[in-house]
Amino acid sequence: ELDSLQEIAKEKNMGVQDYIRLVLFNKKSIFTAEEAERRARNLPKDNGPFSLPDLYTTDEWGLISTGEAGVFGRRFYKFCLNSAYVEYVGMANRRARYILKEDTNNES
Repeated sequence: ELDSLQEIAKEKNMGVQDYIRLVLFNKKSIFTAEEAERRARNLPKDNGPFSLPDLYTTDEWGLISTGEAGVFGRRFYKFCLNSAYVEYVGMANRRARYILKEDTNNES
């Protein structure tokens, strides 16, 4: 049963805990790869490299624990390997840095 739950969550690009929260409480986290990509696409074209905390307000980022942020970062990195809009460009100050791919900003 756990394997099945993990597979369903993976298909939705979610962790098991996020999927359980969604199913049981209809509570969707703002810390998903899709939401981060959506926020990144709303950045100005000349924004330059960004990290995940740059996509959230200070208050929003304060809601996620260090451990959860690490898991979220790994999920976002893996998500970006197949993203048409966001590209990983390396690490800076222990944070993964990303850029918007050319000609993909603000497209629906």
